[in-house]
Amino acid sequence: ATSMMDINYTTGDTYQAGGMRRPIATITGTSHTATTGNYTILCNTTSNNITINLPAASSNTGRVYNIKKIAAANTLTIDANASELIDGATTLAMTTNQQARNIVCDGTGWHIISGYL
Repeated sequence: ATSMMDINYTTGDTYQAGGMRRPIATITGTSHTATTGNYTILCNTTSNNITINLPAASSNTGRVYNIKKIAAANTLTIDANASELIDGATTLAMTTNQQARNIVCDGTGWHIISGYL
């Protein structure tokens, strides 16, 4: 039998056969603090605005979040921790249905890697 996953504990590289599965959370409340258990965060803003609070960058180097607005109504705001920035701004507002951002942390702030709309 062959291993489905191999982790190099020296470099932190992970190799996985057969694809990867990542957690998906659907948020409907007014705010959610992103955690290490989150990867894809779908925000249903049908009933209210939603704020996704990002964790402190200093302890999240390399962390990736995929955040998407899945309703036409209201606004989704991504809020960096304290005075940290997301590509130069402390918050990022998303107002268009199906708008999405893929962000990554470099240990001092957050960077938009890709987005839709």
